[in-house]
Amino acid sequence: MQSFVPPFDAFLRNAILGIFPYSWGTAPRSLLIYTAAWSDLIYNESLGIYRNSGLFHEPGAYGVFLVLAIIVNLLITGKMFEKKNKVFLICALTTLSTTAYLVLFIVFITYLFKLNINWGIKIIVVFAFIFASFQIYQSGDFLKEKVESQYEDQAYSAEKNLGKKEGQSGRFYAFFTSVKLFLDHPFFGRGITYNTSEKASGEMHKEGSYGYGFIGVFSTYGIIFGLFYMSNLFKGLKKIAMLSKQPIFLVIGLFFAINLSLLSQVFILSPLFVGIFIVGLCAKNNFISKKDKIYVA
Repeated sequence: MQSFVPPFDAFLRNAILGIFPYSWGTAPRSLLIYTAAWSDLIYNESLGIYRNSGLFHEPGAYGVFLVLAIIVNLLITGKMFEKKNKVFLICALTTLSTTAYLVLFIVFITYLFKLNINWGIKIIVVFAFIFASFQIYQSGDFLKEKVESQYEDQAYSAEKNLGKKEGQSGRFYAFFTSVKLFLDHPFFGRGITYNTSEKASGEMHKEGSYGYGFIGVFSTYGIIFGLFYMSNLFKGLKKIAMLSKQPIFLVIGLFFAINLSLLSQVFILSPLFVGIFIVGLCAKNNFISKKDKIYVA
């Protein structure tokens, strides 16, 4: 409605500005439980619609948790297109998130190889997916131009160490600086205090900074804890997959997909992912059933 009904758009904008003094942060983020499109930065001129942010401050963050929800439902039920996932897939497509699209592609391909159909058909579908994805990427300005411009700008900032002087943001910037800091401090990491972490920040503030994805964990805490965390995160997904007896290659593919999505956001150490880590850390039995008291939100 906000995209296609101008009076409703105006109403939401006025309402969210009115509630801004009572909200948090530096932007009018939330109207009740839904993040209205409060900025033209998330308006897609090519399609004439707002990108869907859900209840997050921007579409990319929403895409990460939509993909996670799709993956967890797939591991629990063994079905890609069950009722909830259909809703989540529609929502993920409306984010217009490059990362979400790429990760969904990997999820689809991984699920395809799980299906009991002719291998020739699988290969044809894979090549068709790749060809269609490439054409969409080349023709969609909001995908190609966005990715290439962000990569060039942020790679330059990382190469010149601009984060030493002022705050820098962006997934590519955080990735490259985290790689450099991991190579500088491979065993014990760069630490978690502001003085040691600012150069690897994705979005810096005076109290600390973030590391994006698994490389952020490795650069912050070092290789020992990094491997410990990531291995138990994998074990947690594997335990969840036992609910519907999913094959190990599916878990590996989905684990890769999750980590790819997390490279673009700061959520790898958020409570939900730490919860999956705890499942892997604590679930010692070789098989779990739906009767066991392991709940996945």
